[in-house]
Amino acid sequence: MRRPCGIAASVCGIVALFFSTASLSRAQWETPTPAGTAEPAPASIRGTVVAQRNGIPLNRASVVLTPRSAGLPPLSVTTDVKGRYSFSGVPPGVYEIQVSRDGFLPSSTGWMQSYRFPPVFTLRPGADLDALEFRLFPWGVVSGQVTFEDASPAVNAEVALYRDVWRRGSHIYEIAARGRTDDRGNYRLYNISPGTYFLSAGWSRPASVPGAIEQARRDQQGKVVPDQAYAVTFYPSVQKLLDAAPIRLGYGDEATAIDVVLNQTPTVRILGHVTSALTGQWITNPGITLRRVGADDALSVGAAVALSLDQRGGFELSGVAPGAYDLVAEADEDGKHLIGRRLVPVGEESITNLDVLAVPPKKWTGRIRLVNGDPVAEDILSRIRIEAEPRDDLAPSASASPEPDGAFELELAPGETYDIYVRNLPEDAYLASAAAAGVNLISSGADLNPGATPEPMQLGLSLSGAGATGVVLNDDRTVAPGVNIDLVPDPPAGRYQAFQQSYADEYGNFHLTGIPPGKYIMIAWAGEAPCDIYDPGSLPACRAAGAEVTFREGERETVTLRLAHP
Repeated sequence: MRRPCGIAASVCGIVALFFSTASLSRAQWETPTPAGTAEPAPASIRGTVVAQRNGIPLNRASVVLTPRSAGLPPLSVTTDVKGRYSFSGVPPGVYEIQVSRDGFLPSSTGWMQSYRFPPVFTLRPGADLDALEFRLFPWGVVSGQVTFEDASPAVNAEVALYRDVWRRGSHIYEIAARGRTDDRGNYRLYNISPGTYFLSAGWSRPASVPGAIEQARRDQQGKVVPDQAYAVTFYPSVQKLLDAAPIRLGYGDEATAIDVVLNQTPTVRILGHVTSALTGQWITNPGITLRRVGADDALSVGAAVALSLDQRGGFELSGVAPGAYDLVAEADEDGKHLIGRRLVPVGEESITNLDVLAVPPKKWTGRIRLVNGDPVAEDILSRIRIEAEPRDDLAPSASASPEPDGAFELELAPGETYDIYVRNLPEDAYLASAAAAGVNLISSGADLNPGATPEPMQLGLSLSGAGATGVVLNDDRTVAPGVNIDLVPDPPAGRYQAFQQSYADEYGNFHLTGIPPGKYIMIAWAGEAPCDIYDPGSLPACRAAGAEVTFREGERETVTLRLAHP
Protein backbone atom coordinates (compact mmCIF):
# COMPACT_ATOMS: atom_id res chain seq x y z
CA MET A 1 0.00 0.00 0.00
CA ARG A 2 1.18 3.47 -0.86
CA ARG A 3 2.25 5.81 1.94
CA PRO A 4 -0.28 8.66 2.47
CA CYS A 5 0.46 11.60 0.24
CA GLY A 6 0.68 14.26 2.96
CA ILE A 7 -0.29 17.00 0.47
CA ALA A 8 -3.53 18.31 -0.96
CA ALA A 9 -5.59 15.43 -2.36
CA SER A 10 -5.96 17.11 -5.74
CA VAL A 11 -2.21 17.55 -6.08
CA CYS A 12 -1.60 14.01 -4.85
CA GLY A 13 -3.96 12.66 -7.49
CA ILE A 14 -2.25 14.64 -10.23
CA VAL A 15 1.31 13.68 -9.42
CA ALA A 16 0.41 10.01 -9.03
CA LEU A 17 -0.36 9.98 -12.74
CA PHE A 18 3.05 11.23 -13.81
CA PHE A 19 5.72 9.76 -11.57
CA SER A 20 7.44 6.45 -11.26
CA THR A 21 8.85 5.58 -7.83
CA ALA A 22 11.67 3.62 -9.47
CA SER A 23 15.10 5.21 -9.21
CA LEU A 24 16.67 6.79 -12.25
CA SER A 25 19.31 4.06 -12.47
CA ARG A 26 16.57 1.45 -12.61
CA ALA A 27 14.74 3.37 -15.34
CA GLN A 28 17.92 3.45 -17.42
CA TRP A 29 18.12 -0.36 -17.35
CA GLU A 30 14.51 -1.10 -18.25
CA THR A 31 13.86 -3.08 -21.42
CA PRO A 32 12.80 -0.79 -24.30
CA THR A 33 9.44 -1.14 -26.01
CA PRO A 34 9.62 -4.01 -28.56
CA ALA A 35 9.66 -3.12 -32.24
CA GLY A 36 6.22 -3.00 -33.81
CA THR A 37 4.48 -1.91 -30.61
CA ALA A 38 2.07 1.02 -30.98
CA GLU A 39 3.60 4.39 -30.20
CA PRO A 40 2.65 5.57 -26.70
CA ALA A 41 0.51 8.71 -26.43
CA PRO A 42 2.58 11.89 -25.98
CA ALA A 43 2.46 13.94 -22.79
CA SER A 44 2.23 17.68 -22.12
CA ILE A 45 3.47 20.11 -19.45
CA ARG A 46 2.27 23.63 -18.65
CA GLY A 47 3.12 26.15 -15.97
CA THR A 48 4.57 29.52 -15.04
CA VAL A 49 7.86 31.11 -14.00
CA VAL A 50 7.72 33.76 -11.28
CA ALA A 51 10.06 35.73 -9.01
CA GLN A 52 10.39 34.03 -5.63
CA ARG A 53 10.26 37.22 -3.55
CA ASN A 54 7.10 38.82 -4.94
CA GLY A 55 5.47 36.29 -7.26
CA ILE A 56 5.71 38.59 -10.29
CA PRO A 57 5.55 36.59 -13.57
CA LEU A 58 8.85 36.54 -15.44
CA ASN A 59 8.82 37.17 -19.18
CA ARG A 60 11.61 35.85 -21.47
CA ALA A 61 12.61 33.01 -19.12
CA SER A 62 14.14 30.00 -20.88
CA VAL A 63 12.58 26.64 -19.93
CA VAL A 64 14.42 23.54 -21.14
CA LEU A 65 12.99 20.05 -20.85
CA THR A 66 15.80 17.52 -21.09
CA PRO A 67 15.27 13.74 -21.46
CA ARG A 68 17.54 11.48 -19.43
CA SER A 69 17.44 8.81 -22.12
CA ALA A 70 19.83 8.83 -25.06
CA GLY A 71 18.51 9.60 -28.52
CA LEU A 72 15.91 12.21 -27.60
CA PRO A 73 16.67 15.93 -28.09
CA PRO A 74 15.90 18.50 -25.38
CA LEU A 75 12.88 20.78 -25.85
CA SER A 76 13.04 24.51 -25.19
CA VAL A 77 10.45 27.27 -24.84
CA THR A 78 10.41 30.91 -23.67
CA THR A 79 7.84 32.31 -21.27
CA ASP A 80 5.37 34.97 -22.37
CA VAL A 81 4.54 38.26 -20.66
CA LYS A 82 2.51 36.37 -18.03
CA GLY A 83 5.39 34.01 -17.31
CA ARG A 84 3.62 31.07 -18.96
CA TYR A 85 5.26 28.16 -20.77
CA SER A 86 4.00 24.91 -22.27
CA PHE A 87 5.35 21.73 -23.85
CA SER A 88 3.20 19.50 -26.05
CA GLY A 89 3.79 16.25 -27.90
CA VAL A 90 6.41 15.13 -25.34
CA PRO A 91 7.41 11.45 -25.67
CA PRO A 92 6.90 9.58 -22.38
CA GLY A 93 10.10 9.03 -20.40
CA VAL A 94 12.37 10.34 -17.66
CA TYR A 95 12.99 14.12 -17.74
CA GLU A 96 14.38 17.11 -15.89
CA ILE A 97 13.57 20.81 -16.33
CA GLN A 98 16.02 23.71 -16.11
CA VAL A 99 14.78 27.31 -15.98
CA SER A 100 16.97 30.38 -16.44
CA ARG A 101 16.47 34.09 -16.84
CA ASP A 102 18.66 37.20 -16.72
CA GLY A 103 18.79 38.64 -13.21
CA PHE A 104 17.99 35.32 -11.54
CA LEU A 105 19.77 32.12 -10.62
CA PRO A 106 18.85 29.06 -12.70
CA SER A 107 16.59 26.50 -11.04
CA SER A 108 15.40 22.94 -11.59
CA THR A 109 12.98 22.94 -8.63
CA GLY A 110 9.32 23.22 -9.57
CA TRP A 111 6.27 23.56 -7.33
CA MET A 112 2.65 22.46 -7.53
CA GLN A 113 0.96 24.58 -4.85
CA SER A 114 2.98 23.69 -1.68
CA TYR A 115 4.32 20.47 -3.21
CA ARG A 116 8.01 20.44 -4.17
CA PHE A 117 8.43 18.78 -7.56
CA PRO A 118 11.21 16.15 -7.84
CA PRO A 119 14.08 17.35 -10.06
CA VAL A 120 13.98 14.15 -12.13
CA PHE A 121 10.57 12.71 -12.97
CA THR A 122 8.80 10.22 -15.24
CA LEU A 123 6.11 11.31 -17.69
CA ARG A 124 3.58 8.56 -18.33
CA PRO A 125 1.95 8.11 -21.78
CA GLY A 126 -0.81 10.67 -22.29
CA ALA A 127 0.02 12.60 -19.12
CA ASP A 128 -1.18 16.22 -18.96
CA LEU A 129 0.83 18.00 -16.26
CA ASP A 130 -0.59 21.41 -15.43
CA ALA A 131 0.35 24.34 -13.12
CA LEU A 132 4.03 23.46 -12.61
CA GLU A 133 5.50 26.67 -11.21
CA PHE A 134 9.16 27.67 -10.98
CA ARG A 135 10.14 30.35 -8.46
CA LEU A 136 13.45 32.00 -9.26
CA PHE A 137 15.75 33.69 -6.74
CA PRO A 138 17.61 36.88 -7.79
CA TRP A 139 21.34 36.54 -8.35
CA GLY A 140 24.00 38.29 -6.31
CA VAL A 141 26.31 41.04 -7.57
CA VAL A 142 29.79 42.20 -6.58
CA SER A 143 30.98 45.57 -7.90
CA GLY A 144 33.71 48.07 -7.25
CA GLN A 145 36.72 49.85 -8.69
CA VAL A 146 40.36 48.92 -9.22
CA THR A 147 42.87 51.77 -9.09
CA PHE A 148 46.62 52.26 -8.98
CA GLU A 149 48.42 53.77 -6.01
CA ASP A 150 48.16 57.22 -7.63
CA ALA A 151 44.34 56.88 -7.72
CA SER A 152 44.21 56.58 -11.53
CA PRO A 153 41.90 53.83 -12.81
CA ALA A 154 43.34 50.41 -13.68
CA VAL A 155 41.89 49.90 -17.16
CA ASN A 156 41.35 46.33 -18.37
CA ALA A 157 42.44 44.82 -15.06
CA GLU A 158 41.33 41.23 -14.55
CA VAL A 159 39.00 40.70 -11.59
CA ALA A 160 38.22 37.21 -10.27
CA LEU A 161 35.83 36.05 -7.57
CA TYR A 162 36.96 32.89 -5.79
CA ARG A 163 35.00 30.47 -3.65
CA ASP A 164 36.84 27.93 -1.54
CA VAL A 165 35.37 24.47 -2.05
CA TRP A 166 36.14 20.89 -1.20
CA ARG A 167 36.27 18.36 -4.01
CA ARG A 168 36.96 14.69 -3.28
CA GLY A 169 38.86 15.59 -0.14
CA SER A 170 40.90 18.36 -1.79
CA HIS A 171 40.58 22.02 -0.80
CA ILE A 172 40.73 24.30 -3.83
CA TYR A 173 39.79 27.83 -4.81
CA GLU A 174 37.24 27.75 -7.61
CA ILE A 175 36.53 30.76 -9.83
CA ALA A 176 32.86 31.70 -9.47
CA ALA A 177 33.01 34.75 -11.77
CA ARG A 178 35.56 36.82 -13.59
CA GLY A 179 35.63 39.99 -15.64
CA ARG A 180 37.64 43.08 -16.56
CA THR A 181 37.47 46.70 -15.57
CA ASP A 182 36.20 49.41 -17.89
CA ASP A 183 37.86 52.73 -18.78
CA ARG A 184 37.10 54.07 -15.31
CA GLY A 185 38.47 51.02 -13.53
CA ASN A 186 34.99 49.86 -12.60
CA TYR A 187 33.87 46.24 -12.67
CA ARG A 188 30.63 44.39 -12.02
CA LEU A 189 30.35 40.61 -11.48
CA TYR A 190 26.89 39.05 -11.48
CA ASN A 191 25.04 35.71 -11.51
CA ILE A 192 26.50 34.91 -8.09
CA SER A 193 24.96 32.29 -5.79
CA PRO A 194 24.78 32.76 -2.01
CA GLY A 195 28.06 32.01 -0.27
CA THR A 196 31.38 33.40 0.93
CA TYR A 197 33.85 34.69 -1.65
CA PHE A 198 37.27 36.30 -2.04
CA LEU A 199 38.07 38.84 -4.75
CA SER A 200 41.37 39.39 -6.56
CA ALA A 201 42.49 41.97 -9.08
CA GLY A 202 45.53 41.91 -11.34
CA TRP A 203 46.87 44.15 -14.05
CA SER A 204 49.49 43.37 -16.67
CA ARG A 205 51.05 46.02 -18.82
CA PRO A 206 50.08 45.88 -22.50
CA ALA A 207 52.22 43.67 -24.70
CA SER A 208 55.25 45.29 -26.31
CA VAL A 209 55.44 45.96 -30.03
CA PRO A 210 56.42 42.65 -31.71
CA GLY A 211 60.18 42.49 -32.18
CA ALA A 212 60.87 45.45 -29.90
CA ILE A 213 63.85 45.11 -27.54
CA GLU A 214 62.94 46.23 -24.08
CA GLN A 215 65.39 48.56 -22.39
CA ALA A 216 66.18 48.10 -18.73
CA ARG A 217 65.07 50.89 -16.42
CA ARG A 218 67.88 52.94 -14.91
CA ASP A 219 68.12 55.58 -12.24
CA GLN A 220 69.70 59.03 -12.66
CA GLN A 221 73.16 57.57 -12.04
CA GLY A 222 72.66 55.02 -14.79
CA LYS A 223 72.25 52.02 -12.51
CA VAL A 224 69.72 49.37 -13.47
CA VAL A 225 66.57 49.68 -11.39
CA PRO A 226 65.00 46.40 -10.22
CA ASP A 227 61.80 45.44 -11.99
CA GLN A 228 58.53 46.46 -10.45
CA ALA A 229 55.02 45.37 -11.36
CA TYR A 230 51.50 45.20 -10.01
CA ALA A 231 51.08 41.80 -8.41
CA VAL A 232 47.70 40.12 -7.94
CA THR A 233 46.02 41.88 -5.04
CA PHE A 234 43.11 40.68 -2.91
CA TYR A 235 40.33 42.74 -1.38
CA PRO A 236 40.94 44.84 0.66
CA SER A 237 44.27 45.57 -1.06
CA VAL A 238 46.41 42.80 0.47
CA GLN A 239 48.98 40.58 -1.20
CA LYS A 240 48.14 37.26 0.47
CA LEU A 241 44.92 35.32 0.14
CA LEU A 242 45.11 34.41 3.82
CA ASP A 243 44.81 38.14 4.62
CA ALA A 244 41.88 38.74 2.29
CA ALA A 245 38.49 39.83 3.67
CA PRO A 246 35.57 37.49 2.91
CA ILE A 247 32.62 38.79 0.92
CA ARG A 248 29.33 37.20 2.03
CA LEU A 249 26.32 37.19 -0.28
CA GLY A 250 22.72 36.07 0.13
CA TYR A 251 20.05 35.80 -2.55
CA GLY A 252 19.90 39.06 -4.47
CA ASP A 253 22.55 40.78 -2.37
CA GLU A 254 24.76 43.37 -4.04
CA ALA A 255 28.16 43.98 -2.48
CA THR A 256 29.22 47.42 -3.68
CA ALA A 257 32.42 49.42 -3.22
CA ILE A 258 34.54 46.29 -3.15
CA ASP A 259 37.54 48.38 -4.20
CA VAL A 260 41.13 47.27 -4.67
CA VAL A 261 44.22 49.47 -4.85
CA LEU A 262 47.17 48.06 -6.80
CA ASN A 263 50.64 48.93 -5.59
CA GLN A 264 53.90 48.29 -7.34
CA THR A 265 56.09 45.65 -5.79
CA PRO A 266 59.59 44.41 -6.68
CA THR A 267 59.37 41.60 -9.21
CA VAL A 268 61.65 39.27 -11.10
CA ARG A 269 61.56 37.36 -14.36
CA ILE A 270 61.38 33.68 -15.20
CA LEU A 271 63.13 32.73 -18.43
CA GLY A 272 63.26 29.28 -19.89
CA HIS A 273 61.93 26.94 -22.51
CA VAL A 274 59.49 24.05 -22.85
CA THR A 275 60.93 20.81 -24.21
CA SER A 276 58.83 18.19 -25.98
CA ALA A 277 59.25 14.69 -24.56
CA LEU A 278 58.33 13.34 -28.01
CA THR A 279 61.00 15.11 -30.09
CA GLY A 280 63.44 16.47 -27.53
CA GLN A 281 63.10 19.88 -29.22
CA TRP A 282 61.93 23.15 -27.77
CA ILE A 283 58.24 23.87 -28.31
CA THR A 284 57.91 27.18 -30.13
CA ASN A 285 54.42 28.22 -29.06
CA PRO A 286 53.48 26.66 -25.72
CA GLY A 287 50.61 27.78 -23.55
CA ILE A 288 51.94 28.76 -20.13
CA THR A 289 49.98 29.33 -16.93
CA LEU A 290 51.45 30.57 -13.66
CA ARG A 291 49.50 30.09 -10.44
CA ARG A 292 50.38 31.30 -6.97
CA VAL A 293 50.47 28.32 -4.58
CA GLY A 294 49.05 28.53 -1.07
CA ALA A 295 50.55 27.43 2.21
CA ASP A 296 49.45 23.80 1.83
CA ASP A 297 50.53 23.54 -1.84
CA ALA A 298 46.94 22.73 -2.79
CA LEU A 299 45.35 26.17 -2.88
CA SER A 300 46.32 28.24 -5.88
CA VAL A 301 45.12 31.32 -7.75
CA GLY A 302 46.13 32.78 -11.08
CA ALA A 303 49.04 35.25 -11.24
CA ALA A 304 48.84 38.31 -13.48
CA VAL A 305 52.18 38.24 -15.32
CA ALA A 306 53.33 39.17 -18.81
CA LEU A 307 54.34 36.36 -21.17
CA SER A 308 56.55 36.74 -24.22
CA LEU A 309 57.84 34.03 -26.57
CA ASP A 310 60.74 34.08 -28.98
CA GLN A 311 61.01 32.26 -32.31
CA ARG A 312 63.29 29.58 -30.93
CA GLY A 313 60.88 28.44 -28.21
CA GLY A 314 62.15 30.49 -25.30
CA PHE A 315 59.66 32.11 -22.95
CA GLU A 316 59.86 34.97 -20.51
CA LEU A 317 57.47 35.70 -17.66
CA SER A 318 57.89 39.18 -16.25
CA GLY A 319 56.24 40.86 -13.28
CA VAL A 320 56.58 37.81 -11.01
CA ALA A 321 56.47 38.69 -7.31
CA PRO A 322 58.40 36.55 -4.81
CA GLY A 323 56.55 33.42 -3.69
CA ALA A 324 55.84 29.82 -4.66
CA TYR A 325 54.27 29.13 -8.06
CA ASP A 326 52.93 26.25 -10.07
CA LEU A 327 54.00 26.64 -13.71
CA VAL A 328 51.99 24.65 -16.24
CA ALA A 329 53.03 24.40 -19.90
CA GLU A 330 50.79 22.82 -22.54
CA ALA A 331 51.07 22.12 -26.26
CA ASP A 332 49.68 19.84 -28.98
CA GLU A 333 52.16 17.83 -31.02
CA ASP A 334 51.62 14.90 -33.40
CA GLY A 335 48.03 14.55 -32.25
CA LYS A 336 49.07 14.35 -28.58
CA HIS A 337 48.33 16.87 -25.85
CA LEU A 338 51.55 17.50 -23.94
CA ILE A 339 51.62 18.92 -20.44
CA GLY A 340 54.50 19.86 -18.16
CA ARG A 341 54.47 21.16 -14.58
CA ARG A 342 57.11 22.67 -12.33
CA LEU A 343 56.87 23.97 -8.80
CA VAL A 344 58.91 27.18 -8.98
CA PRO A 345 60.03 28.97 -5.80
CA VAL A 346 60.69 32.62 -6.65
CA GLY A 347 62.95 34.81 -4.52
CA GLU A 348 64.56 38.19 -5.10
CA GLU A 349 66.58 37.11 -8.13
CA SER A 350 65.36 36.32 -11.63
CA ILE A 351 65.33 32.71 -12.77
CA THR A 352 67.06 31.93 -16.05
CA ASN A 353 67.18 28.79 -18.17
CA LEU A 354 64.25 27.05 -16.51
CA ASP A 355 63.54 23.82 -18.38
CA VAL A 356 59.99 22.46 -18.40
CA LEU A 357 59.51 19.00 -19.91
CA ALA A 358 56.09 18.57 -21.55
CA VAL A 359 55.09 14.93 -21.73
CA PRO A 360 52.19 13.14 -23.43
CA PRO A 361 49.65 11.18 -21.40
CA LYS A 362 50.82 7.72 -20.45
CA LYS A 363 48.79 4.59 -21.03
CA TRP A 364 47.70 2.62 -18.00
CA THR A 365 46.06 -0.66 -18.90
CA GLY A 366 43.74 -2.68 -16.74
CA ARG A 367 40.91 -5.15 -16.57
CA ILE A 368 37.58 -5.16 -14.80
CA ARG A 369 36.13 -8.39 -13.43
CA LEU A 370 33.73 -9.47 -10.73
CA VAL A 371 35.19 -9.66 -7.22
CA ASN A 372 35.09 -13.46 -7.38
CA GLY A 373 37.24 -13.42 -10.52
CA ASP A 374 34.45 -14.16 -12.99
CA PRO A 375 34.13 -12.02 -16.11
CA VAL A 376 31.60 -9.21 -16.15
CA ALA A 377 28.52 -9.92 -18.27
CA GLU A 378 28.69 -8.46 -21.75
CA ASP A 379 25.48 -6.43 -21.37
CA ILE A 380 26.99 -4.67 -18.34
CA LEU A 381 30.35 -4.10 -20.02
CA SER A 382 28.67 -2.52 -23.03
CA ARG A 383 27.16 0.21 -20.86
CA ILE A 384 29.72 1.06 -18.21
CA ARG A 385 32.51 3.59 -18.54
CA ILE A 386 35.68 3.80 -16.50
CA GLU A 387 36.69 7.32 -15.50
CA ALA A 388 39.82 8.74 -13.87
CA GLU A 389 39.25 12.09 -12.12
CA PRO A 390 42.38 14.08 -11.11
CA ARG A 391 42.66 15.42 -7.57
CA ASP A 392 44.33 18.55 -8.95
CA ASP A 393 41.93 20.85 -10.80
CA LEU A 394 44.62 21.71 -13.40
CA ALA A 395 45.11 18.12 -14.61
CA PRO A 396 43.01 16.56 -17.39
CA SER A 397 40.51 13.79 -16.70
CA ALA A 398 40.40 10.52 -18.67
CA SER A 399 37.84 7.85 -19.48
CA ALA A 400 37.59 4.56 -21.38
CA SER A 401 35.03 1.93 -22.33
CA PRO A 402 36.04 -1.68 -21.56
CA GLU A 403 36.51 -4.28 -24.27
CA PRO A 404 34.29 -7.41 -24.31
CA ASP A 405 36.92 -9.21 -22.19
CA GLY A 406 36.93 -6.40 -19.60
CA ALA A 407 40.25 -4.90 -20.70
CA PHE A 408 40.57 -1.12 -20.79
CA GLU A 409 43.21 1.55 -21.32
CA LEU A 410 43.38 4.99 -19.69
CA GLU A 411 45.63 7.83 -20.80
CA LEU A 412 46.75 9.67 -17.66
CA ALA A 413 49.06 12.61 -17.09
CA PRO A 414 52.27 11.51 -15.35
CA GLY A 415 52.84 12.99 -11.91
CA GLU A 416 49.14 13.33 -11.16
CA THR A 417 46.92 11.40 -8.75
CA TYR A 418 43.57 10.12 -9.99
CA ASP A 419 40.47 8.66 -8.38
CA ILE A 420 38.94 5.77 -10.32
CA TYR A 421 35.19 5.57 -10.91
CA VAL A 422 32.95 3.17 -12.83
CA ARG A 423 29.87 4.90 -14.26
CA ASN A 424 26.52 3.60 -15.57
CA LEU A 425 26.52 0.51 -13.37
CA PRO A 426 23.34 -1.51 -12.80
CA GLU A 427 21.62 -0.46 -9.61
CA ASP A 428 23.01 -3.10 -7.23
CA ALA A 429 26.61 -2.89 -8.45
CA TYR A 430 29.54 -0.92 -7.07
CA LEU A 431 33.31 -0.75 -7.47
CA ALA A 432 34.53 -3.01 -4.67
CA SER A 433 38.26 -2.96 -5.35
CA ALA A 434 40.89 -1.25 -7.46
CA ALA A 435 44.52 -2.27 -7.16
CA ALA A 436 47.85 -2.23 -8.98
CA ALA A 437 51.06 -3.81 -7.71
CA GLY A 438 49.41 -4.43 -4.35
CA VAL A 439 48.39 -0.78 -3.86
CA ASN A 440 44.75 0.01 -2.99
CA LEU A 441 43.82 2.61 -5.60
CA ILE A 442 40.45 3.39 -4.01
CA SER A 443 41.97 4.71 -0.80
CA SER A 444 45.26 6.13 -2.13
CA GLY A 445 44.32 7.06 -5.70
CA ALA A 446 46.09 6.09 -8.89
CA ASP A 447 49.45 7.84 -8.97
CA LEU A 448 51.30 7.61 -12.28
CA ASN A 449 54.97 8.38 -11.74
CA PRO A 450 56.83 10.00 -14.66
CA GLY A 451 58.87 7.46 -16.62
CA ALA A 452 57.33 4.47 -14.87
CA THR A 453 55.49 1.62 -16.57
CA PRO A 454 52.67 0.87 -14.15
CA GLU A 455 51.46 -2.60 -13.32
CA PRO A 456 48.03 -3.31 -14.88
CA MET A 457 45.11 -1.99 -12.91
CA GLN A 458 42.71 -4.63 -11.58
CA LEU A 459 39.16 -3.49 -10.88
CA GLY A 460 36.73 -5.68 -8.94
CA LEU A 461 32.99 -5.22 -9.39
CA SER A 462 30.41 -6.39 -6.87
CA LEU A 463 26.80 -7.00 -7.92
CA SER A 464 25.61 -7.21 -4.30
CA GLY A 465 25.72 -3.65 -3.08
CA ALA A 466 23.60 -2.60 -0.14
CA GLY A 467 20.44 -0.56 -0.57
CA ALA A 468 18.35 1.94 1.36
CA THR A 469 14.64 2.64 1.12
CA GLY A 470 12.97 5.24 3.24
CA VAL A 471 10.88 8.35 3.66
CA VAL A 472 11.63 11.98 4.55
CA LEU A 473 9.40 13.72 7.10
CA ASN A 474 8.96 17.37 7.99
CA ASP A 475 8.95 18.51 11.63
CA ASP A 476 5.16 18.02 11.71
CA ARG A 477 5.63 14.44 10.41
CA THR A 478 4.12 15.18 6.99
CA VAL A 479 6.15 13.83 4.09
CA ALA A 480 8.75 16.05 2.39
CA PRO A 481 8.65 15.41 -1.37
CA GLY A 482 11.32 16.41 -3.89
CA VAL A 483 14.07 17.10 -1.33
CA ASN A 484 17.75 16.26 -1.75
CA ILE A 485 19.28 13.12 -0.25
CA ASP A 486 23.02 12.91 0.48
CA LEU A 487 24.81 9.69 1.38
CA VAL A 488 28.16 10.51 3.04
CA PRO A 489 30.70 7.80 3.95
CA ASP A 490 31.86 8.16 7.56
CA PRO A 491 34.76 8.73 7.57
CA PRO A 492 34.99 9.95 3.94
CA ALA A 493 38.79 9.74 3.46
CA GLY A 494 39.64 7.15 0.82
CA ARG A 495 35.96 6.43 0.09
CA TYR A 496 35.10 9.15 -2.38
CA GLN A 497 33.50 6.63 -4.78
CA ALA A 498 30.88 5.85 -2.11
CA PHE A 499 29.26 9.31 -2.03
CA GLN A 500 25.76 9.34 -3.49
CA GLN A 501 23.23 12.07 -4.12
CA SER A 502 19.57 11.50 -4.90
CA TYR A 503 16.14 12.98 -4.15
CA ALA A 504 12.81 12.06 -2.60
CA ASP A 505 9.88 11.30 -4.90
CA GLU A 506 6.36 12.75 -4.80
CA TYR A 507 5.57 10.75 -1.65
CA GLY A 508 8.77 11.67 0.19
CA ASN A 509 10.17 8.22 -0.56
CA PHE A 510 13.75 7.62 -1.64
CA HIS A 511 15.63 4.62 -2.94
CA LEU A 512 19.43 4.17 -3.02
CA THR A 513 21.27 1.16 -4.38
CA GLY A 514 24.83 -0.01 -5.07
CA ILE A 515 26.10 1.15 -1.68
CA PRO A 516 29.50 -0.25 -0.61
CA PRO A 517 29.44 -1.78 2.89
CA GLY A 518 30.38 0.53 5.75
CA LYS A 519 29.22 3.38 7.96
CA TYR A 520 27.43 6.38 6.49
CA ILE A 521 25.54 9.57 7.26
CA MET A 522 22.26 10.16 5.40
CA ILE A 523 21.01 13.73 5.12
CA ALA A 524 17.76 15.10 3.69
CA TRP A 525 17.62 18.81 2.91
CA ALA A 526 15.97 21.44 0.74
CA GLY A 527 17.13 24.92 -0.26
CA GLU A 528 20.44 25.43 1.55
CA ALA A 529 22.57 22.40 2.52
CA PRO A 530 23.17 22.06 6.29
CA CYS A 531 26.82 21.07 5.76
CA ASP A 532 29.48 20.68 3.08
CA ILE A 533 29.57 16.93 2.59
CA TYR A 534 33.03 17.01 0.97
CA ASP A 535 34.68 19.08 3.71
CA PRO A 536 36.20 16.82 6.40
CA GLY A 537 35.85 19.64 8.92
CA SER A 538 32.10 19.77 8.27
CA LEU A 539 31.55 16.13 9.22
CA PRO A 540 30.25 16.91 12.77
CA ALA A 541 27.62 19.24 11.25
CA CYS A 542 26.63 16.49 8.81
CA ARG A 543 26.23 14.01 11.67
CA ALA A 544 24.05 16.48 13.58
CA ALA A 545 21.85 17.08 10.53
CA GLY A 546 21.46 13.46 9.41
CA ALA A 547 21.12 9.87 10.51
CA GLU A 548 23.98 7.42 10.99
CA VAL A 549 23.47 4.13 9.15
CA THR A 550 25.63 1.03 8.72
CA PHE A 551 25.23 -0.98 5.52
CA ARG A 552 26.26 -4.60 4.96
CA GLU A 553 26.89 -6.37 1.67
CA GLY A 554 23.66 -7.19 -0.15
CA GLU A 555 21.38 -5.99 2.67
CA ARG A 556 18.52 -3.52 2.45
CA GLU A 557 17.92 -0.94 5.16
CA THR A 558 14.74 1.01 5.84
CA VAL A 559 15.49 4.55 6.99
CA THR A 560 13.27 7.42 8.15
CA LEU A 561 14.92 10.83 7.76
CA ARG A 562 13.92 14.17 9.21
CA LEU A 563 14.28 17.16 6.92
CA ALA A 564 17.43 18.99 8.03
CA HIS A 565 17.57 22.75 8.53
CA PRO A 566 20.75 24.84 7.95
